[in-house]
Amino acid sequence: MSNRLEVVEERGVTWIRDAYNSNQIGFRAALEVVEAMPAARRFLATPGVIELGPLQFDVNRALSREASLVCDTTLIVADTNRDAFIAGHRDAGREARLVPVTNRSEAFRWLRETLQEGDAIILENDLPDLYERSAGVFWKAGAAS
Repeated sequence: MSNRLEVVEERGVTWIRDAYNSNQIGFRAALEVVEAMPAARRFLATPGVIELGPLQFDVNRALSREASLVCDTTLIVADTNRDAFIAGHRDAGREARLVPVTNRSEAFRWLRETLQEGDAIILENDLPDLYERSAGVFWKAGAAS
C-alpha cells in the first residue's frame, strides 16, 4: 500500500513515505531505514504520533529524542506534539536540530528550499483535517508539495 514505508527517489532526494498512519514501532522502523541509507543529510517531517491518550507526551518525547540522534533536522508539524518534540530534542542536547512549522504547506516550502541532492527525508504520519483544517492531509499519494 502507498505511503507505508515507501522509498522513492525524486531528483536525487530519497523520500521515505511512511505517512499512511503512525505508531511507535513504525516510527522507529522509519528511523532505522533512514539511518542505514547512505545520505548526505537526514531529515524527518512529522506531526508526531497522535491519539495515544495520556501516553502521548512521553511517547513523542522519546521518539523526538531518538530522531534527534539519527536526523540532522526534524520538522515538527503543527502544535499537537510540539512541546513533546521540543522536550525530546532538549533531552538529547540537540534543540538546534528541531524546526517547528505550523502546517503541511509550510513544511513542504521549507523542504523545497532546503533539500539537496543526496539528502533523505522521512515523512512520518499523516496529518488529518482534524489536526490541520486549512491544509488537509500531510502527504498525498504521488504528490510532493
